Amino acid sequence: MKPLLSSVVAAALLFAPALGLAPAQKLATPSPATSAFGAPVTVEPRPGSPVITALELDSFAPGDTTLPSVWSPYFALLFSVSADTPRPGDIVTIDLPSDMRAIINNSEVSVTLAEGEDPTRIGTVSAVNDGSRVLLAFTDAVSGVRDLRVNSIVMAQIANLRGESGTYRGSLATSSGTFPVSADYSAAPPGFSSVGAYWVNPRGSSAPPTDAAFVAQEAFASQPESASAGGQQFVTLRDASRPLESDVAVLCTGLRLTEVPEVPETLSSTLTTGTPLTAGRDFTTDCGEDADGRAAVTAVIPEPKPGVYYVVSQDFAVTTLGGTIPVVPNEPPIPSRALSVYGWGMKTGAVGSPNVGGLSSVIYSGVSESLAIATPATIGVDVVRGTVPKPGTVVTGGEKIDLSLTVQNTGNLPVQATVRDVISGVAPALLEVRVEPSALGSATVSRGDSDVSVAWTGPLEPGDSHTLSYSVRVSRTLTEAAELRFNARVDATSDTGLDAEQESPEVEFPVRADPTATVSPSPSEPASSSPSPSTSSSGTPTSTPSGTPTSTPSGSATPTATPTATPTATATPTGTPSGSATPTDPTAPPTSPTGLPASPTASGGPGELGATGTDLPLAAGTAAIVVLLGALALAGDQRRRRRTTANDI
Repeated sequence: MKPLLSSVVAAALLFAPALGLAPAQKLATPSPATSAFGAPVTVEPRPGSPVITALELDSFAPGDTTLPSVWSPYFALLFSVSADTPRPGDIVTIDLPSDMRAIINNSEVSVTLAEGEDPTRIGTVSAVNDGSRVLLAFTDAVSGVRDLRVNSIVMAQIANLRGESGTYRGSLATSSGTFPVSADYSAAPPGFSSVGAYWVNPRGSSAPPTDAAFVAQEAFASQPESASAGGQQFVTLRDASRPLESDVAVLCTGLRLTEVPEVPETLSSTLTTGTPLTAGRDFTTDCGEDADGRAAVTAVIPEPKPGVYYVVSQDFAVTTLGGTIPVVPNEPPIPSRALSVYGWGMKTGAVGSPNVGGLSSVIYSGVSESLAIATPATIGVDVVRGTVPKPGTVVTGGEKIDLSLTVQNTGNLPVQATVRDVISGVAPALLEVRVEPSALGSATVSRGDSDVSVAWTGPLEPGDSHTLSYSVRVSRTLTEAAELRFNARVDATSDTGLDAEQESPEVEFPVRADPTATVSPSPSEPASSSPSPSTSSSGTPTSTPSGTPTSTPSGSATPTATPTATPTATATPTGTPSGSATPTDPTAPPTSPTGLPASPTASGGPGELGATGTDLPLAAGTAAIVVLLGALALAGDQRRRRRTTANDI
């Protein structure tokens, strides 16, 4: 046999690559080839789901050249499974070839976390379809771990190996691909008369509680002469002369007899040749027999046929586990418990006479165990708010507030995150919300009866973050002071079923109405669409000289012009040379000091006040002053002219 592992230490090192602790020889890797059953294997695993990373067929006792053998065709099926983010309900399957069967005591998969906590059962390895499939199924507890690595050893028996020795070759189709396997086996050890033995999976609820059942088979020559002594008797029992590491008991309902023409070759499966005998018709059984103080099962054939052989098949229950493969100190953990049976007894002879048969023993040691290591799964999110201006700043209707929410995945699991900001304190109809385009996920704005929500949803890998940016503007039509409030919250869920949430502290902005904004009148007082003033501008004269002063040689000039400014805005200057200020048409539009028509201001303009009747006194006063100044200027001009004339004389 080509030993793949030369010692128990090598067996421990076999799992070192999966555990990341030590180098080891390379295991078989999957290929996309067609499975042993002829059907292609379709592999579409979910990202992070469990996959088989290595699979190998080997001996249970590395270095023992007698195992496995034609007489004891039991191999160790070793496989490793990895998963970044396992989920409850995840399943890994291994389909065995038609000549191979897995024998599993439905072992539990226990995981040891990085912190050294007590092992937790996260799954179960079992044999289904009569052992033609190995199934690893994960329970709800797996949601608490990530970076999972499982190492399993399962017994695989191969039916009816032939020849003195050789190499078994096969192909195993798995949920992760197809793996070719091979393993050496040796010839049957001499000195054993056993036809062979094999294991079967648990019987079910109708049988005594058992993890597995072991079937021993022995061939005996017919003894026709025993008919005169009551028939040929067969007794099966546990061999007390050999210590057993496991609790083995004979099953009363598990004795079968088959008539064959010759002793069969070494047999490691159910006998399919010969003629099965029927209990109650061809032989009788007794499950209450006591042989040398030990429980036994007996069968009696009243009339044995001459020249034939009888194969006795007897089931034994194995109800405990024995530790046949030690744990190697300072080495990575490997499955170490074993099912062990290496002693059973079988006798034959005439009823009432000394037994003349022999004693046979079968040796077997096999592991059915799984161990795992993993990192505790953590899920967490954090949300940080940014605002311009700072929270608490008084803003005026029409001003904009820039906001942002940065959400980060602080755990070690990928999550789907939703961050939401609820805006309240101001009627939704008075809020203008604009969201910056999102490069990842989706952003939405939702308006309710009393608030507006801004939300973003998207995936986040561990350590990744995303920022939601948006702005809020309160309408300038706001008439009363208010308190604009923002409440943010982020929720995250993972594929494993874990979830997390985080809230951001509430922020507030006092809001005041825009003092320059004009509020539209109520429906009972419709606003005028005309920009004209509401009162007449009559009585606002302009100073217009209508005469040309003349020079009088007498040398005297007595100006008598006394301009007056009254609410009627009438000024009449007199004198020689004479000049008069004639008022304009009371119906004419008012003029500015420059003589250009005044332009009334339209009501409701941005940042401006509309003209009303309260502006008239100011206009009238201004006009009176203009007239007075004009009259004084005219009088001064006349004085200068008189002085000039006098000087000329």
